[in-house]
Amino acid sequence: MENLTGLLSELSDSAFRAFRHTATLGALKMMTSLVEVQAQLKETIASDERQLELEKKRNRANKPRLQTLQDTFDQHTRNAESIKSIFDKLFKSVFGQRYRDSLLAVRELCMEELGEWMITYPSRFVDDSYLKYLGWTLNDKEATVRRKVLNVILPLVEKEDLTQQMQLFSSKFKDRFVEMTADADPECCVKAVKIVCALDKTQTELFAESDLDRMFELIYVSDRNMAVAASDFLLTRMAAISATDPDRKKGRRFRSGKEWSEDVWNIFEILKFSTESPTHSHTAYLVDSLIDSCSALKAWDAMTDLLLEETEEGQPSLLDDKFERTLIEIMCFALKHAAVGESPTGRISSKKTKAKDLKQVQDDRARLTTHFITTLPPVLTKFKQDVNKTGLLISVPQYFDVDIYTTNHKEEELDQLLDIIGELFAKYEDAVFLRNCAKSLESLEQEGTGIVNRVAMHKSGLIEAVTTRFHESLPVWMAGGSEAAVYEFESSVTRLVALFNFFDLTATAELWDDLMTVMRRGFDPESTMKRPLLRKILSCCNLFVMWRIQALRKHEGVAHPDADDCAIHMARLRELVGLLMPVLTVGQTASDTVFAVYHVLLDLLVLHPAPLSTAAEWEFDLKFELPSVDQQAIAEFVEFQVFTNVLPETTSPEARLTHVHRRRQVLTQFCRAFTCDVISSRFAELVLRHYLTTTGDYSDVIKEAVRKMMEVSKVHCAEAVAAALIALFTKNIRSHKRNSQEILEIREMAKKLALLFGTDNEKSRWAMGALHKYCVEFIREATDDRDLAKRVLFFDVLSEFTSKLRREDKARLVGRLNSLPNLLALNGDVVTPFFQYRNSLTSSGTDTDDPADKHRRGRRVNPVIPKHRAAALRLPTPTPDKDDVASVVASMASSVAGDAPDAEADEPGDIAADVSME
Repeated sequence: MENLTGLLSELSDSAFRAFRHTATLGALKMMTSLVEVQAQLKETIASDERQLELEKKRNRANKPRLQTLQDTFDQHTRNAESIKSIFDKLFKSVFGQRYRDSLLAVRELCMEELGEWMITYPSRFVDDSYLKYLGWTLNDKEATVRRKVLNVILPLVEKEDLTQQMQLFSSKFKDRFVEMTADADPECCVKAVKIVCALDKTQTELFAESDLDRMFELIYVSDRNMAVAASDFLLTRMAAISATDPDRKKGRRFRSGKEWSEDVWNIFEILKFSTESPTHSHTAYLVDSLIDSCSALKAWDAMTDLLLEETEEGQPSLLDDKFERTLIEIMCFALKHAAVGESPTGRISSKKTKAKDLKQVQDDRARLTTHFITTLPPVLTKFKQDVNKTGLLISVPQYFDVDIYTTNHKEEELDQLLDIIGELFAKYEDAVFLRNCAKSLESLEQEGTGIVNRVAMHKSGLIEAVTTRFHESLPVWMAGGSEAAVYEFESSVTRLVALFNFFDLTATAELWDDLMTVMRRGFDPESTMKRPLLRKILSCCNLFVMWRIQALRKHEGVAHPDADDCAIHMARLRELVGLLMPVLTVGQTASDTVFAVYHVLLDLLVLHPAPLSTAAEWEFDLKFELPSVDQQAIAEFVEFQVFTNVLPETTSPEARLTHVHRRRQVLTQFCRAFTCDVISSRFAELVLRHYLTTTGDYSDVIKEAVRKMMEVSKVHCAEAVAAALIALFTKNIRSHKRNSQEILEIREMAKKLALLFGTDNEKSRWAMGALHKYCVEFIREATDDRDLAKRVLFFDVLSEFTSKLRREDKARLVGRLNSLPNLLALNGDVVTPFFQYRNSLTSSGTDTDDPADKHRRGRRVNPVIPKHRAAALRLPTPTPDKDDVASVVASMASSVAGDAPDAEADEPGDIAADVSME
């Protein structure tokens, strides 16, 4: 044993990483085994000591048995001391040196084994002399090591029987635990939060108030695992406070005589935290953090009892206005989470949805529907005078299981709810509120349910009332009526937009004519029409077209839509586009209305793309192609608003963030248009040329656009890339110097764009052929020798894409490069880029090389010899059967001609053969 421990100690200090790691692993595993034996020996020695004491206490002790017990006790004690001596030697020579080793795996191993010792033999190893190594390693630069340490500490602090042993360690490193709640590694943060929670349970006065505020703030972070861990801390604190609350011990009752349940008290505590906490007020995040561990957030009866509780006259209200609003927010967000099972927007969750979770969501949805079917109408009635509270409550029906209305025979409650929705829709004018009303009505009107006809009847009445009000108030508004008439018209438009978002209101042509009348007046240069009203009318026209194109494509009950309906629809579309195109002007920052026009135009184009060649004939009747002049105008508008129009340096960070977000939306919409091929892909070069210059703000949008273009057509994408590089080259190159800054920047951009085509040259073969053809044509079209000398520099840019060509394509391209006119007549230094480009095509061989050449960079293998060369090398060639002659001839023909993959419908049949040089 001494020789083995000496060998491991020496090897663990070796300069060779493999020796050091292996020896450390062996030594630590041996130490773990010794700890296990030590723990067993401790129990054995304790048992021997008890037997020895019992034997000594007997009146007539059996001396031989007493001597045997004493010898056994001494032997076990000597064994334990011997094992302890070996362990201490290994600990000092191996662990004491290697826990701070430069190798990550060694440090992880040390912390993991130290944790095993503490769990196996806590009475010895849960001691400050060993715990200090955990505390020191909390500052390790690698997150994996810190994670190992926290995994060791967590089960130790959760054991109450170890509190006394860890008291000094906890007080010394508590600040570090609080700091690690903001660690760069999310898993470390979660573990640190759990450790702080466990320490707060066992040592209530360990942390200061500032530390607790930090823990409360973590409830609102974007990482859900961290927030859930912090919510446990909050619940622990709430439980400690409620245990000493005298009012809670006395109990309390509602006016109905119902006693306050535990859930009611917990809801009150959550309300106090949400309203009185100096931290954030994101109620959706608070609910998402607590809902898995706090049953009170699904106690719907407790929430509605608190909301419907009426106070006696002269008595203080049970809930003030702030508490009522907060309770409604918590209830609505909890209800949404229970019915959908999803975290709010912005909350990052690594939890995977399982079948058990889906079943829980279904059960929760049925339970909340059963409760709110009867309680929602009275709650809405009580708070219908407050638009802020009602705006949240009106969204509750969106999460109902509407079949329960029929199964539980609750048609009367449904009528009450529909009447309240109609009343509130006519009462308020807030756009968000009206949208929620319309969405709730749409959620209740589900096909195949027993209540669909009843809901449809209420919906029809609501739509008729709004459209009638719009048509009646329009003439008065056009004539310049009173303020009351203007208000009447504007309010009807606001309600019309809300309904249009969820229901098809295109049954009559009169509505379209009236909308276009208002649109023409709004875009009149001399018009004084309010811009918000104009944007609402624009939204109505856009939705009108969307509903019509959807109805025409469905053509329910018929084989194809009526040709006259298609013609009417396309006439309306052309009318709308013709009215909107002049609004997109270049030269000044666009207003909200101009941006709205831009988004509507692009939406309309995407809705009417060119159909596939195999599409039905009627689909071609719904195709809309924007003239090239208008496409150019849209492209110039995007380039100016996104890339050219620079924000002033005095712009505040908040304003700049708003502008960048708007510009990203504009750019994303334009990229979607040319990836859907409703705008020519040649205009994509306006975007691609800014790929490097806008790295921070828009590069991710441009990169995603290139990926989508490749999915549609790699050839079109390659042509757009070539056009972007040529545009940059033509605009920026003013000298004939190869190493100029302009050339280097364009080459860097070409290198970045080449990476977007991936590493599989077979998949990008046709695209690369089109790119090289496009670029070579650009060089060939030089007007004179001076222009040609300048364009030859573009070969340096094109060289960045030669690695994407296959060998046989390079050979074909080389055979045609020599026919470039007047190229060899240029000076030697000028034509150098051409020769280097040609050499890059020939350096890796031609299509006459053997197939075995592909192994040249790897291990040495035997060459594969083609059949047509076997006879010359006097090798035996297998003779085919008579039936296989045709297949052999076909294979020989393919080997001579060269196999090529099937091209896509929109890609060329040959790569470089189409490059005409003469």
